Formats: sequence, C-alpha cells, structure tokens
Amino acid sequence: MAYYLVAYLLSGRRILRLSGDLQFSTVAELTAHMTALAARSFDEVKRFSARVVRERGRLHPAFEAWLIAHGAHEALAKWRKREIREE
Repeated sequence: MAYYLVAYLLSGRRILRLSGDLQFSTVAELTAHMTALAARSFDEVKRFSARVVRERGRLHPAFEAWLIAHGAHEALAKWRKREIREE
C-alpha cells in the first residue's frame, strides 16, 4: 500500500483507476457510482465491491491509498477497529 500512497501524494494525481474505463477522481464520484449501482441491483454493488475489497474484508492497497490521499485516514482507522472487533 505504501507504494500507491507515495505515488498518489507525489504525483498530485489522485485518480483511482479500476479495470476498463472506470476511474474516480473524488470520493463523491465513487459514492455517486455506488449509489447508481445500488439503484439498479445489489448484485452490481457486490461485484463492484469485490474489486476494491479483498478476502477477509481487506481493502485493495490502491483503493486504501487513494482513500488516505483524499483525507479518509481517520475514517479508515475507525473502520479497521470495527472490523477487528467483528472477527
């Protein structure tokens, strides 16, 4: 994850690129995309989530670094604490 975080911070380009043409520049864009998926089908949300959340609830390193680069470090820390308590 450190590689991705350094790349995001040093480049100044905070774009999360997923397979195909799917990319997000802001957390709001990601939220809008997931909201649109949820309006269509929960299965689509599950498929998308599988791209950014790995086994045992671990985030994809590029996704995690992208969130941190966008200032979500505290939110991620809270999420991790919740995940640890649920295991």
